[in-house]
Amino acid sequence: MKPMKTLLTSLGFTVTVLCAVVVLVLVLVRDWNQAATGARQVPPTAADVPAPELSPAEEAPPSRAARSSQRSAFVRAEGAAPLRPSISPAALKSATASTIHPRFESLLDSQTSFDEKQSILQQMAQSGKLDAAIGELEQRARDQGPDPVVLATLGRTYLEKSGTLQDVREQGVLGLKADQVLEQALAADSQNWDARYWKAFAMSFWPPQLGKTSEVMESLLTLVQLQETATPRPEFARSYVLLGEQYQRSGHDDYARQVWQRGMTMFPDNTTLNERLANLQ
Repeated sequence: MKPMKTLLTSLGFTVTVLCAVVVLVLVLVRDWNQAATGARQVPPTAADVPAPELSPAEEAPPSRAARSSQRSAFVRAEGAAPLRPSISPAALKSATASTIHPRFESLLDSQTSFDEKQSILQQMAQSGKLDAAIGELEQRARDQGPDPVVLATLGRTYLEKSGTLQDVREQGVLGLKADQVLEQALAADSQNWDARYWKAFAMSFWPPQLGKTSEVMESLLTLVQLQETATPRPEFARSYVLLGEQYQRSGHDDYARQVWQRGMTMFPDNTTLNERLANLQ
């Protein structure tokens, strides 16, 4: 009887742990679904968040030479290395890639714009090709080792696929997979913009009880530091928008204003930054 009682006790503990894991996944998926419909959760005010420590906002975007000679107002460490160039998509072509989407390789090309990549993924979703894209990227990740470009693209594709599913368990699995591969991409190249942005973006919807707000802010501060030493790209404005939103959600409107003003000096025509600042007035 004692062995049977011990076995039942062990099984009861295992079931309790599994239930806790399922609850956590459901909570994460709920917040991700709210993000897809624009219903963002507002966490309680954070008492200890990293300050942006911004320099006074400039009246016009600094020149490329000026950006190269100035240290970013967000710098947290000395000696930041320049961004590594993305690998050539020609080196990654496979016989099946073109059957998934004519521009599949563009997802791995640093010359493809952010909006173009978004459009390609959405076209794959509409044509039911995301599973094939994931399979191809997973195979390349296995064959090529920890390639940050492949891993970052895989993580983004997981997130795109998750948004097309109805089963919350499958959504949760893909959400966790995305977080893992994006972390692997950053381990391979801590300066990979796509990996850091999408990881921070996804984490910004996690329940505030998990205490990820400060981690998201620090990651975005690092991202802004990196992009202010690189050639400007339109998608860089998204980092300022998201960082300011994190400060605002934590009750720090003054920090949010500084971040958005800083973003406006770099991207004065960005509609979202203009709207965020106007709503703070």
